[in-house]
Amino acid sequence: MKLNFQNVVATASTALDSGIGDTALKTFNGNTYLYSLTGPGGGVAVWKLVDGAVPQLHDTQYFSGAITFHVGRSGMPVTLAGQDRLILDVDSATGLVGYDLQSDGPIGTLRETGTLSGGGDITALIKVSVGASDFLTIAHEDSGQIATYHVNADGSLSLAGMTAGHADSMQTLQAGTGHFVITADAVNNDVS
Repeated sequence: MKLNFQNVVATASTALDSGIGDTALKTFNGNTYLYSLTGPGGGVAVWKLVDGAVPQLHDTQYFSGAITFHVGRSGMPVTLAGQDRLILDVDSATGLVGYDLQSDGPIGTLRETGTLSGGGDITALIKVSVGASDFLTIAHEDSGQIATYHVNADGSLSLAGMTAGHADSMQTLQAGTGHFVITADAVNNDVS
């Protein structure tokens, strides 16, 4: 297989085009959107992906207020109580911080959940559904803990358990009736 260069797209804003640290894909109503994130002093650019065409700039959101210089370069899409969100790594946060994602792609309101045991400085997260219950497993950077939270009907989170550990990425695996979260930690070269 051979890869061929196709095109470069940009927002024309240095704050959104330079230092992109993460991208996330989300599909709404058959349309796929790419969310690109820069770090402190930057923001999020939303690109609508159209088959056979150059990605189209759909929306932009600059980081502002208390998170402006405390936000990391990662963004993780997750659905909590039916609301799609783009979760951010915010060093100074006490809860889970993220933007609501609207069903036609744009960035919505910035929200923070109630206080989390490990705080809002996160390196990875993953949602796991077990029967009718949803859980969110989060790697908390500052505390060196990986915590699992029950997602309540209103989207709030209740601590279900914690263990010592670090993770840069997470995946879920089901084996029989068992559900597992697999973590990778690049700093310590560990898979758990």
